[in-house]
Amino acid sequence: MGFSRIVRFVRRLILRPLLAENAMDERTGSRRTRVMSTCLSPEALKKAAILSAIDQYDDAAYGLKRLQKVIYRASKEASVKPFSYCVWRFGQHSRDMTAMLSDMVRDGLVIAEDLPRKTGKSYRLSPVGLAVKECLEPVDRVLPGFGKGLHVAMREVGLQKDSAIDRWAKGSPEVKGRPQGTPLMAEDLPRSTDNLGLNDGQIEDLELALNTGFVSSVCKVMDAMKESDLNLSAIHEWNGEPSVSASGS
Repeated sequence: MGFSRIVRFVRRLILRPLLAENAMDERTGSRRTRVMSTCLSPEALKKAAILSAIDQYDDAAYGLKRLQKVIYRASKEASVKPFSYCVWRFGQHSRDMTAMLSDMVRDGLVIAEDLPRKTGKSYRLSPVGLAVKECLEPVDRVLPGFGKGLHVAMREVGLQKDSAIDRWAKGSPEVKGRPQGTPLMAEDLPRSTDNLGLNDGQIEDLELALNTGFVSSVCKVMDAMKESDLNLSAIHEWNGEPSVSASGS
């Protein structure tokens, strides 16, 4: 059972009976069941931005500075701003983005490895991170304009040499001549997903898939399943609901 199937299994068969509240739909007068809010949390959206940025690289994103600049440049093209940025030693910098990336490494979504000669770290998506990323396709559905912005960012800065990135960062009009700490960009995330074309189930799945505690727990479950003698081939989905075939045990 893969990550995305575990997400659906937990939401439909565990969370929904435990947490769902019946609410009256004001438009239709019917009752509906909803597990979570119809707005993705800021933490989930920030993780979506980082996962999508790292996923632009064939192997890995080499260096935090590079990743910081890619997300900043992409955000300038988008209608949403996942992180606040200010002027710092190497140009555009976000402390919030750095902290979130560290959390994602700790929780197993991202793999960080030391670069040669202690020049920083490379970042790539873990197997679980890749599975979570699939839930976000396309990223523009949860972060409007950010996916298109990433294409611009990769062309202008993401694939450049370190020296070229430094020139781009320090030569930018918004940075040049300004003291450290000068605000450059304020966090601005959508308050509602009503206009993104997502149904309640998709929103709930995304929130689960990007929940720190849930992802950590699923990693342990998946490792345990690999080491067990369970007949995973007997597990299938019927009408979207996980079940076990009659021959399964």
